[in-house]
Amino acid sequence: MNDVARPKLSGAVIVKNGCDRIRACVASLDFCDETVVIDTGSTDGTLDILRELDVKLVEREFTDFADSREAARLTATGEWILYLDADETLPPELAREIEGVIQADGPHSGYRIGLRSHFRSTWLKYGGYYPDFRLRLFRRELGAWDLGRPVHELVVLEGSTADLKAQIDHYPFESIPHCLEKAHWYAEMGADAMYARGRRVGAWGVFSHSAARFVRAYFFKRGFLGGGLGFAMSGLQGYETFQKYLRLWELTRLERDTS
Repeated sequence: MNDVARPKLSGAVIVKNGCDRIRACVASLDFCDETVVIDTGSTDGTLDILRELDVKLVEREFTDFADSREAARLTATGEWILYLDADETLPPELAREIEGVIQADGPHSGYRIGLRSHFRSTWLKYGGYYPDFRLRLFRRELGAWDLGRPVHELVVLEGSTADLKAQIDHYPFESIPHCLEKAHWYAEMGADAMYARGRRVGAWGVFSHSAARFVRAYFFKRGFLGGGLGFAMSGLQGYETFQKYLRLWELTRLERDTS
């Protein structure tokens, strides 16, 4: 908690089964005036940890990411809201920068923050993972999550934005099997969302989108500079895209077969 006079700041975290990292995540938000945690069905001990911590805990069923983030926004009471995922931590230099910009009360309604993503302890500097700016800090009453984007969610914000210099540390990948599991989950959600928006795809589209994603990550985003890990992570991006468009192709076929 920080006693410096400034607008009230709410931290917000969405979590499910994050017992290995949730304590560090919440601790890095200590400078916030309150921390709202939306738990979407943890079964691994995460809830026991959260009940020990000074957080405003909300338990609810997982629907999608946008809906969960919007639930946190509606629960929070701060003039500003700052989002972290459970596998992220906010370093002290970023906390100081955030306090400075909201205390200055400048013209911007929100701030984008870059992510330093890691595979285990290795920083994924290449392949499109860095700096990966995302809108994570904004005036709570001027923004809302687009509920039409359940995955790769976006904030609809009134007013301008700027980028902060310091970055969030992100630890999304624990192993290759973990990468594959997450790729499958995101692909399913992404395909369903595209289908609901009217997107359809043929077999050629499955191949072309998958190949393009790998080429973009490995060559244009310089994944090749990451050595073997850069190749593997670029391939995983292509694999996730393949799964997503393959599922969309299946939905497209089912629609045709039943029409």
